[in-house]
Amino acid sequence: MRLLTHNLLQCNKKGVTNGFPLIIRPTKIKYEESPFDKDFTVAMIPKLEYSALLKALQWVQECPGVASGDALPPSSLPQLPGELPGKPEDEEGFLRRSRPWRCPPRPR
Repeated sequence: MRLLTHNLLQCNKKGVTNGFPLIIRPTKIKYEESPFDKDFTVAMIPKLEYSALLKALQWVQECPGVASGDALPPSSLPQLPGELPGKPEDEEGFLRRSRPWRCPPRPR
């Protein structure tokens, strides 16, 4: 599942009081390269729950293959700022660093 998809999901099971974000505990990571698409990235930013995205990235980084550096190419999980920039659509560097949520890795 792509992290963007994960960011849009929530648990609607009866009795669950806090069903977002869903916890990720990956055992395997698959990396797929994709081209940078600025328009798509800018269009998706308003739909994101940014704090949940940062938490999901943290969970992925804790995966054994990622933590050891074996599962992903170097710098495929760049550091994102703790808060979304004021005008992210004008921040080319931020948009390019946003690769982890708009494309792979795919936790499995």
